[in-house]
Amino acid sequence: MLRRMLLAISRNDAIEHFTRTSALSKPVVKRFVAGDTLEDAVAATSRLLDAGLLVSLDRLGEHTTSRAQAEEVAAAYLALLARLGGEGLTAGAEVSLKLSAVGQAFDEAMCLDFAARIVAARQVDVYGVGGSALTALETESRLYRIGINVHTWSEVHNGLTS
Repeated sequence: MLRRMLLAISRNDAIEHFTRTSALSKPVVKRFVAGDTLEDAVAATSRLLDAGLLVSLDRLGEHTTSRAQAEEVAAAYLALLARLGGEGLTAGAEVSLKLSAVGQAFDEAMCLDFAARIVAARQVDVYGVGGSALTALETESRLYRIGINVHTWSEVHNGLTS
């Protein structure tokens, strides 16, 4: 019930606008959200890497409800990875992919296909804490069976050191 309510709130344009512009939340948004476009993400990644920091990128709004949304998310991740690679930014940057973003909730085969295309990476880390740890372990098993090098982190402190 709480999850459904939070997802509904996350899709509310008025709440998003308030969060981005409120004096209370604007500094937090500015610090942790690189921007709204691929160009914003690549520019922020370059600046942070130049400053000697490591970068973790995540596309917000991951709960998809249709194949079209999942395809759009997969295409966005593939475009991001191509740009990062093309600009030589992959050594210090990682991309976080939530399987719910590519259709895990409604089409498992499609989700795994998208994940396999996106994750042509050396290592995949799956994070799940509490009840989500079981989903993370299942995801690890499924990705491992299709040949993806994967590790699951189900304890917060260990995950932070990954």
